[in-house]
Amino acid sequence: MEPPTPKQVERLVGAAEAMFEREFTTATMERLPAAAVTAPQELIKVPDPDPNGEGDGRDCGGAGMRSFLQELKEDPGPLQLETLLAEIVKLERVMAIGLPEHLFEGTSEKVVEAWRARAMRMYPSDFAAASPRVCLTLLAALCWVRKTEMIDGLVELLIQLVHKISVRAEKKVENEISAEFRRVHGKHGILARLAQAALDLPEEVVRKAIYPVVGAGTLADIVAEAKANEKAFNTRVRT
Repeated sequence: MEPPTPKQVERLVGAAEAMFEREFTTATMERLPAAAVTAPQELIKVPDPDPNGEGDGRDCGGAGMRSFLQELKEDPGPLQLETLLAEIVKLERVMAIGLPEHLFEGTSEKVVEAWRARAMRMYPSDFAAASPRVCLTLLAALCWVRKTEMIDGLVELLIQLVHKISVRAEKKVENEISAEFRRVHGKHGILARLAQAALDLPEEVVRKAIYPVVGAGTLADIVAEAKANEKAFNTRVRT
């Protein structure tokens, strides 16, 4: 048998790819509900600038002039509460599109990931130039994968944020405790004198028997240091 020429192989592979793309995009379109067919197209729209230069500041010269598609492609910002809240809003917008859970059922994850990667490299004008079936499938794959990535990212952000709060709480409590008491040196000798005074003068009141041996200020320092043990420290950090 005579093997096919490189051009014949290229033509056959190209035809197979085109057929697969046609079947894949058609199946995706059929699984999309009516509301989810129009919603993804809103991602590529860029808000019109305010001709009067007025407004709330979100529609001029900044992030407000970008399409949501650009925001969707971006990774989370610095580790802070505002970043977590912004990612939640972004996730809510993606979930509001209403992509069904079975949208890519039976399709390899690598295929969906490939379409997502393809969409990540495209601009709004590229989506507008593509056929409706291809455009919707690209946007659906992008939203589908990014939704999962954002959920994982939110979990990671929350863990890091809680850790950051914990570290800040420890430093705050350490500073508070340092301000509340000074470490008492020679506690063992003080406690020994305290015990001896109590034994020598069992009938005397505290003021007459104890204070001459160990002053009230020293006793207060010992009590404060005793309260600043690990259990009390952890309780204050958690609070």
